[in-house]
Parts: sequence; structure tokens; C-alpha cells
Amino acid sequence: MTAEILNEQVGKSRLIRNLATGGMAHIFLAEQSGPGGFKKRLVIKRILPHLIDDEKFSQMFQDEARVAAMMNHPNIVQIFELGEDQATLYIAMEYVAGFNLRSVIQLSNDNGIWLAPEYIAKLGSQVCEG
Repeated sequence: MTAEILNEQVGKSRLIRNLATGGMAHIFLAEQSGPGGFKKRLVIKRILPHLIDDEKFSQMFQDEARVAAMMNHPNIVQIFELGEDQATLYIAMEYVAGFNLRSVIQLSNDNGIWLAPEYIAKLGSQVCEG
């Protein structure tokens, strides 16, 4: 990921920094701005450039956005928009501040600390509620 991408405009949002890259997309922290000092942080998930012309992956990406947009629960991030900008598909979604579960598990493993069973059970129940 090159630095010049991190000030790129995608749809109504400006990319701030790369959060992660997966097998299908880059995930960015982004910000929308508006009149009167309006600012809102959100996440932009943008399909990887080499997959945009692959109809199968483009369809899966769009299906993911459509299915997630039908869901409404506090434990599921909200989808704000499925769009196309500069011939690339993107999903604009809610930003949830904090640590992701993978980081928490990795940190506990790195430090030889077991997560409390009560904590694991609570996380599991929240996932199931979503």
C-alpha cells in the first residue's frame, strides 16, 4: 500500500489509513466531511484491483454488501453504501473503534495468557446474537 493512496477520495469519503488487507479487499479507515465542520469516521472496503474484472468476485462482493445491508443488530456493522468509484467497487460501512478479536487472541498468545472462559463465553454469545 503506497502513501499516496491514503489521501484518496473514494465516493463521498477520504481514505485516512489502511486497516487491513484480506483475500478479497483492502479495508481503510476513512472520513466523510460536510458543511459546518461535519465529520464522520467510517470504513471503506474496496475490492482488490486484480479482482475487479473477475465477475465471480465482483458478484460475491456485491452480494456481501446486499446481505449485510438487510441486517440490523447492534453486533453487526451497518452498511451505508455500495458504490463504484474509479472502476472499483467499494462498501462504505460503520466504523467500530477498538481491538479486533484476532488482535486480542494474538496478544494473549504472545504473552502466554489464557483468556478467561467467562470472557470467551460472553464474546461467543455476542457473536451468536448478531
